[in-house]
Amino acid sequence: MDIEHRRGEERDAVLIQTPKGRQILYNPDRPPQRVAFSIGHEISHTFFPSTSTGARFRNIHESDSKEANELERLCDLGGAELLMPIEDFQRVAAGDYSLNGVERLSAFFGSSYEATTYRLATAHPSRAVAGLLKYRLTLPETRLLARECDQQTLFSDLRTRSTEVVPKYRRQSLHLSEACDSRYRIHWNKSFDQGSVVYRASDGCVAEAFEELPNGSGKVGRLEATIAPYQREDAHADFRDVLFFWTESIAELRGER
Repeated sequence: MDIEHRRGEERDAVLIQTPKGRQILYNPDRPPQRVAFSIGHEISHTFFPSTSTGARFRNIHESDSKEANELERLCDLGGAELLMPIEDFQRVAAGDYSLNGVERLSAFFGSSYEATTYRLATAHPSRAVAGLLKYRLTLPETRLLARECDQQTLFSDLRTRSTEVVPKYRRQSLHLSEACDSRYRIHWNKSFDQGSVVYRASDGCVAEAFEELPNGSGKVGRLEATIAPYQREDAHADFRDVLFFWTESIAELRGER
């Protein structure tokens, strides 16, 4: 992308149609590993005949829609397979599926920390879940606060519900292993309990605990969390975006056999 275009561009890469064929433009201001995965994502778009232009890669996590577009999910999987083929990833991981091993895997495959975390889940031989959490309000809560703020301007003695509304770490993106069924899905906007280990995440360190998935399934496992190295512009100043990785506990797995 040219300098003027990339300065205000929110995407890492985009697929465009030209008279000579399709081209991928990428933003060199982004981290190289992030760009590599984004290019893999856009290459995956060429597998689908109906695709004429690229998608807003990774902006799907910031969309107001409840779920990301299905085509985008497929292209994320395609990008991961191009950059981190599942057999190679499983071989290099050598059974060490943990956030503590992400930097090693990221360096080997030339992939971003974020994409490698998600690949930990999608390449896991058993049941695993990974994703991005953002500290925020829901859209209805944001609208409620705005509405009550306007009303307070007119009616100073009006009772409000503002004190009941507090931000929480809420699910943005979600990636599951093939062994997971619908019981392991965490719905869009679902928040993690304020006692969860995700609120203790810090830079360069992995916080972990055994917790249930926040979906009412009762599934217990090891939950790891760390501050995402790449922070989006709308990340909270004090509670920054968090990456999490959850694997079902051995006791839980044995109990189902």
